[in-house]
Amino acid sequence: MKIGKPIYWNDAKKEIAVNVILGMVENGNSLNSILSNGRDKLKLPSKRVFNEWLDKDLALGIQYARACVGREDSMIEDIIEIADDSSQDYIIKKKSDGQSYKQLNPENIQRAKLMIETRKWALSKMNPKKFGRVWLRLAVLKKCEGQSKY
Repeated sequence: MKIGKPIYWNDAKKEIAVNVILGMVENGNSLNSILSNGRDKLKLPSKRVFNEWLDKDLALGIQYARACVGREDSMIEDIIEIADDSSQDYIIKKKSDGQSYKQLNPENIQRAKLMIETRKWALSKMNPKKFGRVWLRLAVLKKCEGQSKY
């Protein structure tokens, strides 16, 4: 296996890379998408290297956690934007006599529902205490309270 030339990260270069990564995470990007094989390897580290930085630097870990909270906020805003966007919910069609009419576009509506549900699912995995299925936990708690204790 041929290994490429190693890239050395001095403090200045590392700081620039960290700022780029944290900014992108805060704007809703995943660490995988930011540090994938298609990244600029001279400007951004591999995911392994970034995780090593996180392990060694508590302050960076705190900054990354804050960026992740920002990503959650960004995803919530995305959900609201998707739900509010009705621009493609209807399509204009023409009758045989040439008159135009609006017809519901169910594919767009289903796509929007899928996008919203996917983001909600991702949020529930990122922060289950905040975005998990509270009603399910409450139902389980109520059921447990009703059981007799021996």
